[in-house]
Amino acid sequence: MSTTDPIQNIKSNSSEALTTIYLDYKEEITEYYQLKYGIDEKMAIDIHSDALIVLRQNVISGRLVELSSSLKTYLISVGKNILFKKLRKRREEVMERNEIDLIDYSTDKLTDLMIGERDRKIEDLLKTLSQKCYQLLKLRYFEYWTYDAIAEELDFTNANSVRAQELRCRGKFRNRVINLNEPL
Repeated sequence: MSTTDPIQNIKSNSSEALTTIYLDYKEEITEYYQLKYGIDEKMAIDIHSDALIVLRQNVISGRLVELSSSLKTYLISVGKNILFKKLRKRREEVMERNEIDLIDYSTDKLTDLMIGERDRKIEDLLKTLSQKCYQLLKLRYFEYWTYDAIAEELDFTNANSVRAQELRCRGKFRNRVINLNEPL
């Protein structure tokens, strides 16, 4: 590779840049996914490969100009988001397949109603926050976005600004929950 900056190597379309990054981090990152999230090796390798594709797309599109963390941390974070999306999709597919079975059990219906009611109350409380707080908390806790992605999406200066605002928004939300006269 021509330089030691992986972003510049990817930008210059160095064919060996992604291969080198892939091989340098493959074993360590895939082991991490397997231990931390209990997935098999094949899925861990798929996640690592998908994370590299996202890295390349973000560099080429200009969304990623400079890393605010190590490359390994960035890849793990992107991979984690990919993994969570895949797991959510798989869970939804399983839920759809089992939906007919669940309808037969009245206790499951009651539980679903109770959970649905709680989720509605949480959503209503979140909507009482400012639009920016609502969007930030929704992206962070329901869609599992990274601080960097939220910073870009909601026009924050950087990830640290997002973290600070998140703390303020969580405090406002917590106060609303405490002042609620009925249980969630």
